[in-house]
Amino acid sequence: MVQFADPEVRAKMGASERLAELQKMDPLDVPVEELLETITAAQAAGVEARRIERAQKKAKYATQVQTEHTEREKQEAEWHKPTLQDSFDLLNNCFGYHGFINREHNLKVLGKSMKEL
Repeated sequence: MVQFADPEVRAKMGASERLAELQKMDPLDVPVEELLETITAAQAAGVEARRIERAQKKAKYATQVQTEHTEREKQEAEWHKPTLQDSFDLLNNCFGYHGFINREHNLKVLGKSMKEL
C-alpha cells in the first residue's frame, strides 16, 4: 500500500480497505457492530457513496442471516429437549415392556385376570 502524507487520504484509504475486507467475509462471521462502525468512519472520511451503500446492504443481510441462524439454533435446541414421555419411552425400550409382561404372568399364576383388579 502506498503511504500518503495527508491524514484525510490515509483515513479514507484505511476505511475503504476495511470495508472491502468486511464485505468479503461470510455473513455469519461478519462482526456487524464493527461493520457499522467502519461504515460511519467511511462516511466521515468521504468514501464513495456506492461502497458505503454496498456495505450497508451487507450489514443488513448479515444481521438477517445471523438472526435467522440464532433462531434456528434455539428452535433445534427446543426440539431436542427431552420430555417426560421420551424418558418413559426410553425405559420401556430398554426393558422391552418386561415389567408389564411379568406382572400379567404373575397374575395368571395366581388365578386372577387383569379385569378382576
